Amino acid sequence: MTQVQKRISGIALLVALLCGCAGQTPIERPYSQEPVDLVSGLRAYAQSDNRDSLLHAIQLLEAYATTHPDDYESRARLANAYTLLGAGYTHKVLRKEAAYAAAIRYAEEAMLTVPGFAHVWRGRGIGFTLALQQLDHRHIEAMTFWKAAVLYDYEECTGSMGRVLRFAELRRAVAMMDRLAQIDRNVGDGNNLMAQGLYRFNMPEYLNGDLQLAEQLLAEAVEVNQRNIVPRWGRARYYALPAGDRELFRQDLRWVVDQPLDNLVGYRPWNIVIQRDARRMLKKFRSLFKT
Repeated sequence: MTQVQKRISGIALLVALLCGCAGQTPIERPYSQEPVDLVSGLRAYAQSDNRDSLLHAIQLLEAYATTHPDDYESRARLANAYTLLGAGYTHKVLRKEAAYAAAIRYAEEAMLTVPGFAHVWRGRGIGFTLALQQLDHRHIEAMTFWKAAVLYDYEECTGSMGRVLRFAELRRAVAMMDRLAQIDRNVGDGNNLMAQGLYRFNMPEYLNGDLQLAEQLLAEAVEVNQRNIVPRWGRARYYALPAGDRELFRQDLRWVVDQPLDNLVGYRPWNIVIQRDARRMLKKFRSLFKT
């Protein structure tokens, strides 16, 4: 593998537990007088298409979660929303760290509402990876965005030395990918396959990097559901670009931007951000592949 292939790249849908920055960089939210209601929060999230509307949804969901300490759904959706806030609507590193830390915290709170998970991880102290066996298809959203927030934070908010010190967190993200694949190989309409492929692409061989397997997993991911834009976007951004494959990059991103938004599967707020990012990268094509 080349040096570029060995570097650890960001994984979108992809993909740090110890940020500890939420209190240092508060996330501002617009004021709301709406009643505390889970349906309202979920609807506000589904309709969000910019930073302010996403923050409004987060406020409603947090208000509900605060008064319902054992509710899984509000916490799983908050993990989803905070990951999107960090990846799609935040630029400063400290604020990204705060968003990803909140996402991880809510994802863990969601998983801890599952009695078996809480008993194994916190009660018996056996370990996070073993506790994952207590989760199933009902908990995919929390699992997915725990993984995504860890991987985003690892890439976007951690320097070289920090990555070495926090490598154990990356391995836990891999354990999460493996557990999701056990539940359903095609989980997330191919998104987890994409994450597994990108991990294999970016890791050196002594850490299970495998270029051929990475390409196979990425090719498989894009075929799972033709109404899902995430795998092609991820392949373009995190594989074709660092590999210098101009044609694949352009082909995948053009396909992504050509898909009707209302015909897509997955989370609409994420699809909006992904299509926006794909258009941005296509406009910057020449500078991105400058030789």
